[in-house]
Amino acid sequence: MSAPLWDAVVVGAGPAGSVAALELRRRGLEVLLVDRARFPRRKVCGGCLSPGAVEVLRASGLDGIAPAEGAHPLKRLRLLGWGTSAEVLLDGGWAISRDALDHALVAAAVREGVALREGAQARLHPPEGPVRRLGLVERSGETLVDARVVVAADGLGGALLRQGTSGPGDRSDPAARIGLGTRLPDAPETFEPGTITMVVADGGYVGLVRVEGDSLNVAAAVDATTLRRHGGPGRCVAALLEGSGLAVPDRLENATWRGTPPLTWSAGALGAERVFRVGDATGYVEPFTGEGMCWALAGARALAPIAAAAAHSWDPGLLVHWQQARARSIGRAQRHCRAAAWALRRPPLTRLVLDALRTIPALATPFVRAVSTPPTPFPGPTA
Repeated sequence: MSAPLWDAVVVGAGPAGSVAALELRRRGLEVLLVDRARFPRRKVCGGCLSPGAVEVLRASGLDGIAPAEGAHPLKRLRLLGWGTSAEVLLDGGWAISRDALDHALVAAAVREGVALREGAQARLHPPEGPVRRLGLVERSGETLVDARVVVAADGLGGALLRQGTSGPGDRSDPAARIGLGTRLPDAPETFEPGTITMVVADGGYVGLVRVEGDSLNVAAAVDATTLRRHGGPGRCVAALLEGSGLAVPDRLENATWRGTPPLTWSAGALGAERVFRVGDATGYVEPFTGEGMCWALAGARALAPIAAAAAHSWDPGLLVHWQQARARSIGRAQRHCRAAAWALRRPPLTRLVLDALRTIPALATPFVRAVSTPPTPFPGPTA
């Protein structure tokens, strides 16, 4: 059965998928961007762009998006836990909700000439000659499309690749926390624009920051046992805030909450024949002040020349090239955040760190700089 042929089909229109689609289009490819949602849509996220993420957007000519959407420039991180507080200065960045950021990035890709298909669930078929076939399932039924290369930017758990292969060996960390998120329309005055408030407790941590329109973005990473003990996300997050002495914002408990699969996981494979994973689909480490957005955006830019070369002529060695490019572009920052996540699961150690930062805030400077540094560019193949 014949199907429309695209040079590239990108599945998932989050930051990694939209930027990958845009960069592939700039390389002369005919690109289809597919997402099961319709935009704008809500997403669980800390609502922050790190300085590194801003630099990656600037490299793609997209650095004006955050200020145009009314984002707040980030200035400081306020840490609270176990009766102790500390403030850490940040090197920049923006506070912006994912619904605003993602919608703006999708619009930028469309302006560049990327075709958009919203409300379609993608299914990957096994390899079939010089193309990969996908089924796009909508309410009206399923349609087929072919692609010279597929970019799987389908987020946490990245299920697309597993549909068309014998199993790449993905695995979740048994101790992985669950992500929770909501937006409150009115932010209390105690939450100043430009300040990330992070509450650390035995069962997890919560980040609160004002985003565009002065609404309050709330995101948490909590242990599954803590979530069950409190009987729901609103009560769970409220309990973590109360334990720090922070006043619980009105309507927090009764807000509409969204959740995620287990956050910390690793991908057994970064791709397969004519398929490349990017963004959270390549694995996930808990970020803290917008580093996750940097990893997604930097990964998309690093993948673009490799995926473009694959669309022109498939070579299995390109998968190795992609593995090296990803490790070089974001590997160091992820190692730092993995170490921080490990420490946050050990309250005595976290308390010592908070006490030290309260006295000498500059102790956090090396960590902030390490995770905020723009990723190292990796030269891709020439398509």
